[in-house]
Amino acid sequence: MLRNISDFMNCTVGATDGHAGKVYDAYFDDEAWVIRYLAVDTALRTENRRVLIAARVTGEPRWNEHLMPVPLSKAQVAESPSAESSPLLDEDDPHLRSVNDVVSYQMHAVDGDVGAISGFLIDRPAWAIRYLIVRNGPWWSGHDILIEPESIDEVLWGEASVDVALTRAAVRTSPPFSEMSTAYGI
Repeated sequence: MLRNISDFMNCTVGATDGHAGKVYDAYFDDEAWVIRYLAVDTALRTENRRVLIAARVTGEPRWNEHLMPVPLSKAQVAESPSAESSPLLDEDDPHLRSVNDVVSYQMHAVDGDVGAISGFLIDRPAWAIRYLIVRNGPWWSGHDILIEPESIDEVLWGEASVDVALTRAAVRTSPPFSEMSTAYGI
């Protein structure tokens, strides 16, 4: 089953001894297109730190409770690497990108603008990004579609744009996306 990355945002992190914070961002590997870390705001605790938790250690989300369980104590979550000054996000792994930063990047086909990235569909528990959700621009307004990462020709990080190796005609044949569904069986 695929889930929209927005489903994970603001999930309460359920540590082994209680609530440890809320997910506010996720970091993905821009080569493998896999979520590596969840960024957690520990404001529920007195220390109020923003930390990184490896996505692979999370348990099965309890969607009806909006809860992301982790096999860590509240203290272990609070002692996780900082999300604000972590070397993981800089020189240790230059391929980590913030989901929140990439949402709104403009997408361009080989023959013109397509629209803006509005989200990602994640294959959980693998944490693989299977599709980018693209809200089309004025040339085809009202159509949210799904583009596979394999279609990406180049990401221009400094320009906040993504080039895909597709024509606009090919984009029109992409699978549609509907926000009305909570679980996606595409």
